[in-house]
Amino acid sequence: MLYRAHRDVHLQLPADSLSVSINIMHTHGAQGWLDQYRFDVEAGRVGGIVSRGASEAWLRIAVGLGGDEAVDLAHRFAVRHPSDRMRLTALDALASIAPDESARDALWRRAEGAGSLLVAMEAKARRGALVG
Repeated sequence: MLYRAHRDVHLQLPADSLSVSINIMHTHGAQGWLDQYRFDVEAGRVGGIVSRGASEAWLRIAVGLGGDEAVDLAHRFAVRHPSDRMRLTALDALASIAPDESARDALWRRAEGAGSLLVAMEAKARRGALVG
């Protein structure tokens, strides 16, 4: 079977007896920024992301430690990173060090208009959680 990356979805059921599957996958540098999803077949929806990377954790830790360079990097990632997931991670990291609720609200308000549907929807939800 040939599955196209980020286009095809497949369901792999357990074999009736001992079986071996070999997956051959092409990789490239940008692959680390592309999401791989787990699907909830019964509900017919995306169940979650299974490809969280070390860069996300690194950015959160670096910003949390308070270095000016890390904070600057998070600001740049929040606006221009090619991965929506990493942009959202950068925004979460920046929100975690915001001095007060007003600053967090302003951050998420700007993110709502950042040009990414994922980031905008998450920013709206985060602003809603601040208010309500």
